Amino acid sequence: MIMVDQLVPEFVQSERPGDLGAVVSPPPAKKFAVAIFSTIGVLALIAGGLVWARGVFYSPEAAVNGYISALQNRDATAALTHLGPRRDLFGDDLLQPEVVKDPGYTPPADLQIRSVQTNGDRATVTVAMRLGSDTTTTTTTTFSLERDNALPWRLFRPWRIADGLGGITVNWPFVGGLTVAGASVTGSTEDYLSAFPGSYQAVAGTSALAEAPPITVVVEPGQVTSGRFAPTIKASAADAVKTQVADHLDKCSKQTTLQPSGCPFSAYDSGYYGAPTNVAWSITGTPTYVIGINGSNLTVTTSNPGTAGVTWQGTDYRKQPTAESDSSSFRVDGKVAERAGQPVYSHGS
Repeated sequence: MIMVDQLVPEFVQSERPGDLGAVVSPPPAKKFAVAIFSTIGVLALIAGGLVWARGVFYSPEAAVNGYISALQNRDATAALTHLGPRRDLFGDDLLQPEVVKDPGYTPPADLQIRSVQTNGDRATVTVAMRLGSDTTTTTTTTFSLERDNALPWRLFRPWRIADGLGGITVNWPFVGGLTVAGASVTGSTEDYLSAFPGSYQAVAGTSALAEAPPITVVVEPGQVTSGRFAPTIKASAADAVKTQVADHLDKCSKQTTLQPSGCPFSAYDSGYYGAPTNVAWSITGTPTYVIGINGSNLTVTTSNPGTAGVTWQGTDYRKQPTAESDSSSFRVDGKVAERAGQPVYSHGS
């Protein structure tokens, strides 16, 4: 009986010196099978590792985690890599690295992923997080994500957040502009400023007319938040207005005409027989008024009119001098604008 092993070729050493000819036998079937299955196992491990890596590092929740983590690390550049193409983006003043690093910006905290829903290359991730250090309650937000295009050479396709930015509108109409988290922005904008989620401290600029305490604006993803200051009239501006109103009335009372130019009071004389002379005005009752805010200016609104008296010498039909007098009430309504860093009152404007 012939054994199978006897049929397997073996390596044969040639008896002739220098003859390298030899017969090499194929590997045994058992070794061949081990090699095949080992290769398959390695490939399976690699495939499993790739699937695991894609699930961990290239998932919708990974994109959201990476986005919020980048903001918590105050890395604006890294945060932007998790966002998709910016649509309808207005001013990017607040997307700069120095803004995110400024103490006036507080990134989101206490992120909790509540649910993830995937449909092809689109997904939604619902999270709960705290926005701003002054916010004690969490905010629930749903992010919309899209996966990058399936190009043939791309093994991994990152997810990008489509609505990761919010917006801020600000309104400080007075001279001086304002700063948001250290960034100088215009005093008011028709369109919003794009902003990362979190809270921002807005500080009103220096104005000669009004002042306001800083405000905190909380920005949610996909939402636009309006920041409104509560301006009050500066005491120095109110004092300046009182001085200017009094000076204006004093100058008017020193004019020697029955109709002082630019003044709130006047009298009438036809002058038919001769022009009035020796005109003398006096303020007989001081008006009271209220200073208010209207847009970028202050307003002066009379609450109780003042009174002014005037005397003059007239001429009768016989060409004889006559003593005349009159009185009238007047208002001091006007506007106060800032010019060259100073409040300037204008009557009747």
